[in-house]
Amino acid sequence: SRGEKIEEQIIIGTPGKMLDWVTKLKVIDPSKIICLVLDEADVMISQQGHQDQSIRLH
Repeated sequence: SRGEKIEEQIIIGTPGKMLDWVTKLKVIDPSKIICLVLDEADVMISQQGHQDQSIRLH
């Protein structure tokens, strides 16, 4: 439900959606993340816009 903390073991989302969940909605606590996998991270970083989001997620 909206506004509840996300407790799932695996969360899949775009860099923008993940950033929103962490910063705006505050439903993910980044200090609880043990392993973060970004598929095609090299492509995301090379594209305008995703570079800033990927760095902010770090």
